[in-house]
Amino acid sequence: MTSSSLDALDAQLLTPQFTQNPYPTYIELRQTAPVHWSEAWQCWLLTRYDDVSATLRDFGSFSSVGTTTRFLDQLGPEALARVRPLCEHFRSGQVRLDPPDHTRIRAITSKAFTPGVIKAMRPRVEQIVDGLIDAVISTGHIDLIADLGNPLPAMVIADMFGFPQTDRVQFKIWSDEIAAFHGTGWLISQPSRKARKPCSRRAPGWAVSSSNADASQPMTCCRGWPTRRRKGRA
Repeated sequence: MTSSSLDALDAQLLTPQFTQNPYPTYIELRQTAPVHWSEAWQCWLLTRYDDVSATLRDFGSFSSVGTTTRFLDQLGPEALARVRPLCEHFRSGQVRLDPPDHTRIRAITSKAFTPGVIKAMRPRVEQIVDGLIDAVISTGHIDLIADLGNPLPAMVIADMFGFPQTDRVQFKIWSDEIAAFHGTGWLISQPSRKARKPCSRRAPGWAVSSSNADASQPMTCCRGWPTRRRKGRA
């Protein structure tokens, strides 16, 4: 692939079209430049499953610590002040830790997802699924992503956290706004302004590090900022 073609491909990462539908760009990257240095995002983009998997598992060579801080610190003082709750949200969390800290926190959180706990949740999850299907069954049509796959995880997590039923629509909106900021690659944008509101209310967010968990589909290590950085590099 020529240098000009790579530049054009890199430029796509900053377009509104990419924000709305990033997958054609991911596919093109995977086919033509699976290990690509992005000037637009100032990081390496990996779009082959095996490369991403190896990087995420190699915590001896690559680190999750400081990746978000490095990205957000590109903001000036005034902009940082405006999105301070958002910065605090993304500077912490299990996915931004390396062992042994990550191992310690994971050992604590994993107690909420033991086989016995998951089995006990099954009736409630089935009830939520039935409710989502009942909401659209009269239309004779269902979009499995929009009507079921997209709202279900947030609803289950909200239920685990004990959110009142009346607040769960708002919980889903908050989580979507935080995820949108994480995936745009834009430092100051509408997603960042919207995402700071749920963060200021301590609403949990989503850490997105891959576009698809299926090994046959494109997967990226970087959406918005690097999820891993090589140790020893700023």
